[in-house]
Amino acid sequence: MHLADYLDVLTQYIPEDEREVWALFIDQLEQADNLTPEQHGRVIELGRRSWIPRRAIQRYIQEEGADREWEELFRYARPTTVLLLTRLLKQPGVVTYDDALATDRAVYALHDAEEQELELLRPEVHARLWQEEQGTIQPYLSRAEQELAQLDQRFQSMKEAGILTSEEEYQAFVEGEMV
Repeated sequence: MHLADYLDVLTQYIPEDEREVWALFIDQLEQADNLTPEQHGRVIELGRRSWIPRRAIQRYIQEEGADREWEELFRYARPTTVLLLTRLLKQPGVVTYDDALATDRAVYALHDAEEQELELLRPEVHARLWQEEQGTIQPYLSRAEQELAQLDQRFQSMKEAGILTSEEEYQAFVEGEMV
């Protein structure tokens, strides 16, 4: 997924009154060949602003909303991709999409075209679930806020020690990796 497209998805997690400013920034990124350090910092800022709801959606899907994610993936994926996902879903122990990807069969079932399709589709599905499941997700937001506070403390300690890189912040806030 192109960075600007992904950032556009991230704006769906922030308050509506902030989206226009971010849309202008994303438009500028589409014209740029490489990110300047300032742009890189702003990308991290957008990732951080959207981190709590994205983390809450991840937790929701892991703990109770896997069926909703499957439902949305099946609704928007191509029929051949749906067929392959259905086969993976039938594997023992598979509940979530991540479970399906972890099976031995996933390597053989999903080809490059399906993997790319799902890589593009999944962030959109999560943003849609964020919009549709607001009431259900509330408990997960509190937990995500606590996780962010812990992550901020950890990053502050790393900054003070001079060992935090902007790449680690990017991985945590934009890519959603736990570093």
